[in-house]
Amino acid sequence: MSDENPNRNLTGFLKNLTGVITSVIGLVTGIAGFVNFAIGNRGTITLTLLAIGISAFEIGFLYIYFKKVTRKIRLPFPDNDKVEEKKGAAYSDRIRRLALIGAILIPLISVTVLVGWKYLHRPHSNKIIVLVSNFEGPDAGNYRVTDLIMSALREATKKYPEVEVRHLNQSITEQQGNEEAHKVGEAQGASLFLWGWYGRGAGNVLVTTHFEVLTGPKDLPSKSERRMLNAAVAELESFKIQTQLSEEMTYLTLMTIGLVRLEANDFNGAIERFTDALNQISTSKELINLAPIYYFRGNGYLFNNDYDRAIPDYNEAIRLKIKEPDAYYNRSIAFNIKGDYDRAIADCDEAIKLKPDDPYFYFSRGYASLKKGDYDRTIADYDKVISLKSDYAPAYNNRGIAFNSKGDYDRAIADYDKAISLKPDYAAAYFNRGFTYDDKRDYDRAIADYDEAIRLKPDYADAYINRGVAFNKKGDYNRAIADYDKAIRLKPDYAAAYFNRGIAFDSKGDYDRAIADYDKAISLTPDDADAYFNKGVAYENKNDREGAITSFKKAAELASDPALGEEIKQRLLKLKAK
Repeated sequence: MSDENPNRNLTGFLKNLTGVITSVIGLVTGIAGFVNFAIGNRGTITLTLLAIGISAFEIGFLYIYFKKVTRKIRLPFPDNDKVEEKKGAAYSDRIRRLALIGAILIPLISVTVLVGWKYLHRPHSNKIIVLVSNFEGPDAGNYRVTDLIMSALREATKKYPEVEVRHLNQSITEQQGNEEAHKVGEAQGASLFLWGWYGRGAGNVLVTTHFEVLTGPKDLPSKSERRMLNAAVAELESFKIQTQLSEEMTYLTLMTIGLVRLEANDFNGAIERFTDALNQISTSKELINLAPIYYFRGNGYLFNNDYDRAIPDYNEAIRLKIKEPDAYYNRSIAFNIKGDYDRAIADCDEAIKLKPDDPYFYFSRGYASLKKGDYDRTIADYDKVISLKSDYAPAYNNRGIAFNSKGDYDRAIADYDKAISLKPDYAAAYFNRGFTYDDKRDYDRAIADYDEAIRLKPDYADAYINRGVAFNKKGDYNRAIADYDKAIRLKPDYAAAYFNRGIAFDSKGDYDRAIADYDKAISLTPDDADAYFNKGVAYENKNDREGAITSFKKAAELASDPALGEEIKQRLLKLKAK
């Protein structure tokens, strides 16, 4: 038996406990850091605690795994009276394996927990948290500024499940300011944060409110609204100020969540929220700029294809002097769709005055001129679009239409070629180029372009009709009729399909089916002089004199084209002479 020094044993024991002690320190420090982090304290102390805790864990486990000790080993017989020193692991293989696993898992778990926490507390697109802090001031309990704002917000948003109004039981002071407000709001996962304070002077009260959008729609006019009200104390005591603040905060909240719905393409939801926002304002209409919300609600109506409601909202936004050229531009789109091209052009003129380098304003004006048949102005506007945005395929396509309408087929085809090179899946450009080839009587190329348009857009009824026309001109009546059949299946109320199929049947000598198709076209467009004229021709071809005369007379009543009127007159004279 050997003698051992008690002090040396104690020192060795403590050394062996170093890894354990370090790990315990790491555990305690890490837990304290995570608790502070979870409750929203993201300051330097919290981050330091987390770093110390994680590092201590890591050091402790690595210490246990790599710790070496020197052991004295008595040699076996016959040299058992000799002792040899040998270095080895301080801990058993089992403990070292556990330490290595801990050293690997600790950083992985830490990163996973932090990333997971950030994911769970990120502002979800379908959840909007409105955070309201305590509005501090003298006798806050009596004046109930915070309570009334909370109550108004909850009442106004209760029908919207994506909105949660949450009370923050602390205040943000003027000294802390926006930086602290953002830090606290983000810690709570808030999308919107309302905070402020008020103070009383000699007979007056000064109220300051802040409306902060921490995460929200990109089109919001302002991410931060600050209001200062200087009023008589009597207005605070009568709750007039509280009512006004409640209206304003509720209005801004509803406008913001309306924009969220607008960006999500929920146009009906956006319109409902914008309308509710406008309905909140009763005491402070003169103090709030309402132009943006009319503009945004107008966009909701426009995108929802409700042009008759979009236009009055744009009117109101413009009357209230909105600083937004897109209000004129968007109203021009509504006018274009409604066929009011002069007013569309006037709006584009105003938008261009405000923002001369926006290609889309010229594009909309060019479209209106194209629809009016003013092809030179159309071409000038699309020239400007292309000078500002040379890769904009629709500008080449529409300029090609203008060139085609002027009979300049080669320049039209060149524009369609360019549009297709920029946008190879541009079905409309193939369709329009096919139309131009048809005008040039190059029917094979026309058919090839219609084929491609149909391949890209299988429900393209106009392409089937135009391809049918090209087949008809080539004398391939059966394929023409097959294309018209397809167009009618796609659009059963498409008068042009019946009209053109009637021509094909007439060309084949099937006059009864031709007359039936013309009758169907007339039922869909009763003032179509051409349909009556063609029906008269079909009757004439089948030697039905009375049917032909009746149809030609009706065509004469409706005809606005002098050439058609003269043709009808000559046919009637010929029939009456028989």
